[in-house]
Amino acid sequence: MQPTEKDIPDFSERLAASVQAVLDAAERGLIPGGQYDAVLIDEAHDFEPQWLALAAKMVNPDTKALMIVYDDAQAICNREQTTVSL
Repeated sequence: MQPTEKDIPDFSERLAASVQAVLDAAERGLIPGGQYDAVLIDEAHDFEPQWLALAAKMVNPDTKALMIVYDDAQAICNREQTTVSL
């Protein structure tokens, strides 16, 4: 169930909860993982770690075609560096 503004007033917290709900659904098989043969993420330096984890789960394990373009010099948000494994 998608958290509402009433449930979680802070947008950043609500977004994190929504992404976590999707990750959990993918783990339980409710959302099929590996449904994309290739994924390209540009400006990944502005992604939250769990957003990258979700994208990685959606990549076909046979192709493992995930390209992430990341440049700390262009980051508009202060994010920790993230390691994503397929």
